[in-house]
Amino acid sequence: MLRSDDVDVSLVLAGNHEQFVVGQVWRILDGGWARYARLANAELGPERVERLKALEPHVQIPELGVELAHGSLDDPWSGFVKDTADATLTLAVASQPLVLVGHTHVAAYFREARDGGLPRSRKIELGREEELDRRCILNPGAGLDERWLELRLGTGRRRATWRHVGIA
Repeated sequence: MLRSDDVDVSLVLAGNHEQFVVGQVWRILDGGWARYARLANAELGPERVERLKALEPHVQIPELGVELAHGSLDDPWSGFVKDTADATLTLAVASQPLVLVGHTHVAAYFREARDGGLPRSRKIELGREEELDRRCILNPGAGLDERWLELRLGTGRRRATWRHVGIA
């Protein structure tokens, strides 16, 4: 859920696993993930698989100044933003000042340099509030101990806070 003073947006992005399920990769490849995709396709059934087909890996929300991608903006399905070189490629094609990505499952924060030059990576600290005063890329990540990291974006002066969230 993304929210500002006058806009609420709830969305689900497609990622590489959804692509495996709807693209029936098990017909051409074999591996653990291909077998799981076949099982998921069978368990979901045709109606829910059709709903997966409608999901996009990349969405822009200009009203909020946010762009989201499962991977990177140059490869929304399976690209990675894991270092400043990847961040540079994504910011080069970004149409919004804030880009949210996933796929790596590792919390990350890349912020454009003050002079508009190459982005710099910033250390993620749980509970620390970061002011989003220039173009940046954020990845909420996922914890390895059965807890997810939640990224909260504040309104007005744009801020982000990472924190652990238990899954019930």
